[in-house]
Amino acid sequence: MSHMKKSFFFKLLILLLPLSACTVSVPVELNPALLQRWEAHQQVISQQQHWQLRASMAANSEDDGWNARVFWQQAGEAYELRLQGPMGQGAVRLQGDAQGVVMYTGGEVYRAATPEALLDQQASIRLPLVYLRYWVRGLPVPDIEIQTRSFTPEGQLSQIQQAGWNITFARYKSVEGLSLPHKIRLENALYVARIGISKWQLETLDSF
Repeated sequence: MSHMKKSFFFKLLILLLPLSACTVSVPVELNPALLQRWEAHQQVISQQQHWQLRASMAANSEDDGWNARVFWQQAGEAYELRLQGPMGQGAVRLQGDAQGVVMYTGGEVYRAATPEALLDQQASIRLPLVYLRYWVRGLPVPDIEIQTRSFTPEGQLSQIQQAGWNITFARYKSVEGLSLPHKIRLENALYVARIGISKWQLETLDSF
C-alpha cells in the first residue's frame, strides 16, 4: 500500500468523530442502590445483540486530525461498518464476524482474522473496534480489567478506564425505552477521539 493511502487511512480510521462540547454527568459514589441500578442497566443493554447506529466521528493526534460519517450494524457476532470522509471521499467498508473480516475500499479487497489486524496490516494503524462494540453501548468490555469507573445517578457509566483508554460518556438518550450513549469521548496516550451518535436502531435491521 502506498504511503499516501496509508496516510489517508490513518486520518480516516484513527480520527473518530466530530463533537460539540457538552456537560458530562457528574460521577457519584458507588453505593448498594446505585450498584443495583447499574447491574440492572448493564444486564438489559447486554441483551441487545442486534442493533445499528449512525454517527459522526472526529479525532486528533499530535500530528493530524480527521472526521468521518459512520454506519455500524451488528447482528450477534456479525457486523458491517462503513466509514466515509467529507464530501463522500474515502469510503471504507468492513464486514466480518468471529471467523474474520473483509475490507472493501477503492475497488480493492483485503482480509484478516480481526479488524484490528486488518487495519494494522493495510493502513499501519490500530483502532479498538472490537472494544468499541461494547463502549458504544455504554458497557465495559467483558474479561478486560477495569482500572477505574464512575456512574451517573441513574446507574449508567459516566467514565471508565479500560484497555489503555479513558472513555467518557458525555450524554445518554432514550432509545425504545433504553438509555444508550449519545456522545462519547475516547482518549489514550496518542489520540483523542469523539463520537456523536445521531441515530440508534434496535432489533429490526436492514440486511447486510
